[in-house]
Amino acid sequence: MTSNAVTTEYKLSQTPFAKAINKFVYSKWFVVAFAVLTVLSNFFALDAYYFGLVTAFAVYIAFFGKDFSPYMPMLVLCYVVSSVHNNPGNNPNSILYPSNSGYFIFYLAGIIVLSMIIRFAVDKKVGFYKMVSTKRRLAGGFIALLIAYVISGIGGLNYNDFAIKNILFGLLQFAVMIVPYFVLSFAVDWESLDKDYLCFIGVMLALTVSAELFGIYFINDVKSKSDIFTGWGISNNIGAYICMMTPFAFYFIANRKYAILNLLALDFCCVAIILTYSRTAMLAMTAILIIGNVIAFIKARPIAKVLCAINLFVVVAGEVFFIINVYPSLAELLDSNARNELYAQGLNAFYNYPLFGDGWYALNKVCASNPDILERFGWMWATEESFLSFFPGRWHNTVIQLLATGGLVGLGAYVFHRVQTCILAFKKKSSETLFIFLALILLLLQSLLDCHLFNIGPMLFYSVALAFIEFKPFKK
Repeated sequence: MTSNAVTTEYKLSQTPFAKAINKFVYSKWFVVAFAVLTVLSNFFALDAYYFGLVTAFAVYIAFFGKDFSPYMPMLVLCYVVSSVHNNPGNNPNSILYPSNSGYFIFYLAGIIVLSMIIRFAVDKKVGFYKMVSTKRRLAGGFIALLIAYVISGIGGLNYNDFAIKNILFGLLQFAVMIVPYFVLSFAVDWESLDKDYLCFIGVMLALTVSAELFGIYFINDVKSKSDIFTGWGISNNIGAYICMMTPFAFYFIANRKYAILNLLALDFCCVAIILTYSRTAMLAMTAILIIGNVIAFIKARPIAKVLCAINLFVVVAGEVFFIINVYPSLAELLDSNARNELYAQGLNAFYNYPLFGDGWYALNKVCASNPDILERFGWMWATEESFLSFFPGRWHNTVIQLLATGGLVGLGAYVFHRVQTCILAFKKKSSETLFIFLALILLLLQSLLDCHLFNIGPMLFYSVALAFIEFKPFKK
């Protein structure tokens, strides 16, 4: 029996006006254009204009786009746009504070969300119907993390004093991880999306952040590592984010005819990583250079193999030369006393509250009761009180962070999520999955010596990457 319900195809994206613009919006030139705009905005503190432009494109895509796939590059690039002049950590006049922007950014976000809801309500292909019908393999792990994040710290030291902030910060951490994955799962036409789209975004993101790093040297008149910061992070954050994206350059080296441009892009990013002074990022960079070259020797064309071998020697030699000139001794290079003390305090917090941990603000409590150790920990790079009152100090190690924050419950939820992501990666075998997974492994490895897994930017990309791996069909 045939239903009498009338199904109307969404046609605004099929108008001549929309087709003409969509040729650009759904091409890789759109990613390139937004990357350039992000760098310029970061250089010249054009944050407000940039967010306005993003809103205009986001609303256009919501009403006239074929799907929401262009949100992917905009989402990850928006995080790295904030300029030195608008750093919320040490500038009370940053436009990122509602009191300074007159809630401008919140209004823009509201406009985008409203336009998305309207499209979801009227378009069955990328709307609420698809949202409900889409099966998500990672849902169980995400739900476990949500519960663990929200209940973390129950029964901990002075829990009632931190309860509301603790729950809100846990929800923020969860939202950054789940929302892009969840929305993209049903709002993208995965069949029509280029299989290398995310790899291309990764390369452009690496080049964007690398260009910003060179701009920081000029803007901040960098004399030491402490001078390396921008509106969204410090030297370690910058180095880690660039390093996380370097596998994508190897993807194009291994899978495309012309390797020279991608090798030059890789070199540009490697120089930037070295100039962040981040030891963790340099160590991870060395590892991915070796792994990437092994893959290139297997898959790339003969000339690309030769170029990769020469390139590996030159980059590593430059890295060693830089390290020798910056660190007078091996002992200073390997010094980790501050980290060890930090880890000891984190394990002590877990020992005292093993089931649910001491909450997201556990490190703040330690520093409040022991002011003399605050400087030795070295995590308090921010100075603005309104920023510090909400964003807690973290433990610079994923395992210790989870144990100190959420105890055995938090670590158990994370292990469950991690098992699900590994199973997904092995089930969705492809060249693209391999390099995306390498990027995520770099994030996870660097997070054993820092707190990147709990920073907003890397988690936004992480969420997008998981959606891409799970829902993009790859031909075998």
